[in-house]
Amino acid sequence: TNRGTGSDGFLVSTSRDNTAKVWMPANGQVSHTLANHTDWVNAAVVLPNSTIVTGSKDGKWHATAIKSI
Repeated sequence: TNRGTGSDGFLVSTSRDNTAKVWMPANGQVSHTLANHTDWVNAAVVLPNSTIVTGSKDGKWHATAIKSI
């Protein structure tokens, strides 16, 4: 699992289950599951504008604005 932090105080983890999860450390809960990929999600970066970019073994990148999820 890879982890990244967002400026809004959230964490992002990636997984072999083809998802990335957005966690809220204040309560330890998953707030969103990003299921845009068809293979292992092995990269994630949180941009300064709180956009999450994920990469996968499926060869694709997806960008998700945290405000839209």
